Amino acid sequence: MIAFFGFAGSGKTSFFQALARSEKESYAPDKPLIEEVKLPDERLKFLAEKLESKKVTFPSLTFLDLKGANKEEGFPPEMLAQLKDARLLIYCLKEFGEDCNCSDDLESLELELICYDLELAEKRLSSPQENSSVQTLLKRCQEASQNGIPLRDLEFSENEKKILCEIPFLSFKKAIILINKEKEALSSGNRLPPLLFKPKGKEKIPIFSLSALMEKEISQLPPPEKNEYLKKIGLAESPLIPFTKEILNSLSLITFYTAVKNEARAWLIPEKTPAIRAAGKIHTDMEKGFIRAEVLGFEDFQKAGSLASAKHQNLTHSENKEYLVRDGEIIEFLFTTRRFPN
Repeated sequence: MIAFFGFAGSGKTSFFQALARSEKESYAPDKPLIEEVKLPDERLKFLAEKLESKKVTFPSLTFLDLKGANKEEGFPPEMLAQLKDARLLIYCLKEFGEDCNCSDDLESLELELICYDLELAEKRLSSPQENSSVQTLLKRCQEASQNGIPLRDLEFSENEKKILCEIPFLSFKKAIILINKEKEALSSGNRLPPLLFKPKGKEKIPIFSLSALMEKEISQLPPPEKNEYLKKIGLAESPLIPFTKEILNSLSLITFYTAVKNEARAWLIPEKTPAIRAAGKIHTDMEKGFIRAEVLGFEDFQKAGSLASAKHQNLTHSENKEYLVRDGEIIEFLFTTRRFPN
């Protein structure tokens, strides 16, 4: 799950609506908006067009829009607790209007999470059930929180990271900073590319400058009008496309494609996933009866123009179950449904 997090008026709900292509809004503090969102994928569009696929299934992720709190009042703990299942936080900051101060807003949002983590660490430390190694880790987290340091800025061993993933610390979560600019400030001439931002500590956080109003307007247009609008303002693609790519990158997710029975489909899997696990993403029978994977790189498919031509040019390659799937590959899994004795 990816969560939009920001103060009231930051534009986070408009960004959420643009991604989800929805007009829903959240008015209740205890009921955040949650939507399964189909992500844009230009490679999938190209694949489906070339194969004349009747059905196209885009990859999807779950997004949450936490109701914005007043900056002076802050977020109550029960609201922040709604972020515990998020794998990625998107800090939404407004950079227009007389009262805007992105640096101050970011520091305040970070402090909200740090205070939540401090209370959580102290609560867990008071429990006699925690073993000594976990207590040592919790004390370190407590000390960092007391010093105003987000936990994502600390160095942890792989084993410590696994433990922390089981404890809902909020400042340990990965993050992206999304700056909401005025529509007029994002013309093709002065549009900011993705940057690396270092608010405090060691962790570098990707930062994007977008316009919530513009993204919402673009999302409501039919495809022909959308392309014309983007061309008019000097953009080759929707600004949300590089933004969603960064989301996948931050989550260490890659995309592979399948094209069977008139359906072109994109699948999201973690980086360094073996072919047999990728097959299991489609169906458990494929994983159990895995024989081999016929793999074609997307760039090779573009050059060949069709699957048949790619095979004729020997651009495909056969891989075993231990092969690590790469981003953008088109894969056909060969498997058997025959049951073998254990």
